[in-house]
Amino acid sequence: MWASVLVVAFSAIIYTAMGGLRAVVWTDVFQFAVMFVGFFSIIIKTTLDVGGLKTIFENANAGMRLQMPSFDPDPTIRNTFWSLVVGSSISLTYVLTTQTTVQRICSIPTKRDACKLMIISTISTVLNFLLSCFLGICAYAYFYKKRCDPLASKEIENPNQLLPYLVVVLFRDLPGMAGVFIAALFSASLSTISSLLSSLSAQTIEDIVKPLVKDISEARATAIAKISVFVYGLIGIAISFMIANIEGPLGQITFSMLSSFGGAAAGMFFFAAFCPWANSKGTVVGGITGMALVLWIALGQSFSTTLVKSTTLPSAPVDMCRNNISLNTSYVTSLALVHNITSYRTTPSSIEPTVNRGLDILYSISYFWLSPLSIMTTILVGTIVSFMTGKHGSTEVDVRYMLPFFDNCCPWLPDRLKKLLYCGADFKKRPQLLAMIDSDTGNEELTSKLRECVLSNEGDNAPDTTLI
Repeated sequence: MWASVLVVAFSAIIYTAMGGLRAVVWTDVFQFAVMFVGFFSIIIKTTLDVGGLKTIFENANAGMRLQMPSFDPDPTIRNTFWSLVVGSSISLTYVLTTQTTVQRICSIPTKRDACKLMIISTISTVLNFLLSCFLGICAYAYFYKKRCDPLASKEIENPNQLLPYLVVVLFRDLPGMAGVFIAALFSASLSTISSLLSSLSAQTIEDIVKPLVKDISEARATAIAKISVFVYGLIGIAISFMIANIEGPLGQITFSMLSSFGGAAAGMFFFAAFCPWANSKGTVVGGITGMALVLWIALGQSFSTTLVKSTTLPSAPVDMCRNNISLNTSYVTSLALVHNITSYRTTPSSIEPTVNRGLDILYSISYFWLSPLSIMTTILVGTIVSFMTGKHGSTEVDVRYMLPFFDNCCPWLPDRLKKLLYCGADFKKRPQLLAMIDSDTGNEELTSKLRECVLSNEGDNAPDTTLI
């Protein structure tokens, strides 16, 4: 496993450092294609072996894999309608504020093309999630028909091994197909690693090196960027060694970690864009607080020894497993193993707790709610700190860099109330200021004077920027 980790990591480090953003984009395109070839090869072969799509859904339904989600608002329930639809949708907003997204948007020549990029990215992301879920249903239906659950029969020990095991069994008689899956798996890893390394490198140059070193040459900046790729790559390898010791599905671990940092970053962006009272101190303190809180909860979910885990669904049948003859001795034995009584509780224990208490209640929050919690904490704490340290005055707020939230979401509110909610910031002047940017001919002094004229409250005689 560690040989694979090192090979994938150093491959991404080398071609990212040598080729830069262009190499990252083109390799991502190729890796995207390979990844979907792997997806569909598994889905098609599984469908053929099981007996068609109808049989797949019948087996999944028999195994309780197609249940309607609960509408219980309890945030400690792992999967409900609210956590799956509302929580996950809010969680995905962090993608908009990541450096990888911003860097790719900035590499597009026009705003129209950038909008197309976001639409295509959204569709492909949703498609990726749907294919992943359907792949899980196909895997369960396959082992249900074979009547041998590899987890319940102890053929594998970790749920993260389920898909690789399926590929080995599924393509046993088709040489090379297992290699296609490995290529798809590595493509997904390489594209993620290279994108993050490229973004971190660009961020290091623009936000750290250039502000500290004035008039740095392009050659020197490029050299520092290449070195930073190697440094961040080594840090990523070290973190992967740490994460390997965390128990649980890899998807949940990844989602929890991203909620800690991505949720705080999204909260800082939203706070700065929608709240005219925000200042730098409130934004920074709010972001750090939101990140620390959710990171604490995520680590508690992984390492708490007293946390009562959520009950799992019953496994697929195991009476036809070849590696354990005792599984075929009686129907009663197989029925007991079908319900997998070792992995989920059917009766309360007199020793183990059956309900969470104390901090474990906090740790039991569904991981789908971690990112919304981080965003709300960032905005709430940022608001308190901003008011305590002196919020911006209405004339200090540059509305060009803000979004009129209440104008777009609550247009029926009276203007007086909206102005109160905006803390005096006048968003009516925003279209004029943006028009100045669009029609700017390079005369910075004229643009500055126009901006001062519009921002100064001179009644309704604001200059016509288009005429000027």
